[in-house]
Amino acid sequence: MSDTSLAFMHALAENHGRDVSISLLDGTVHSGEIVGYFKGDGVIGTSYIYKWHLLPKGVDNPTGLDFWGVPAGEYILHKHIEKVVFLSDGFTLIMK
Repeated sequence: MSDTSLAFMHALAENHGRDVSISLLDGTVHSGEIVGYFKGDGVIGTSYIYKWHLLPKGVDNPTGLDFWGVPAGEYILHKHIEKVVFLSDGFTLIMK
């Protein structure tokens, strides 16, 4: 099985932009800017990228941290992602 988190990472590196809409397996959709990620550990069976740090639209915070230095936004486990749409060009990744 291929690691779809690497495909997500490559899409970010290929200038599809960091503004995304992420559809989760539970049917919810989260939109915003990818501002970070946490690497997994292939030894214990997690994907290369374990979870993504998403800063929701409308939050003007380039560092991803709030006033107290606490990460703003939300964290999305990669294994919960069904689909990612890059908003700048419509490029879509389906996670299987």
